[in-house]
Amino acid sequence: MHLIGVLSQQLLPRKPEGLFAAIEHLQNEGATRKWIRTQNYGEIGDLLNRADTPNNCPFLRYLVAATQQEIIEEQVARSATQNPQDFHRALKGIS
Repeated sequence: MHLIGVLSQQLLPRKPEGLFAAIEHLQNEGATRKWIRTQNYGEIGDLLNRADTPNNCPFLRYLVAATQQEIIEEQVARSATQNPQDFHRALKGIS
């Protein structure tokens, strides 16, 4: 009942130098509280990856935005993802 949200981060090399914190954020709301209690983690993942949830930001969406804004190199972002093919499609605007 006290969990507000979950934030995870990964430090990646920034262009031209330094580090960039790539994040993933999930806000705990009514539905997510129920899914956590019932251990329905697939629903939480689906919610996180939906584009119509402005309070949540999946890691993949954050990496794509950082690449498009030329904050990090495409190769760095691709290597940080769990599925490089998903990153490639998202970078091209394919959902």
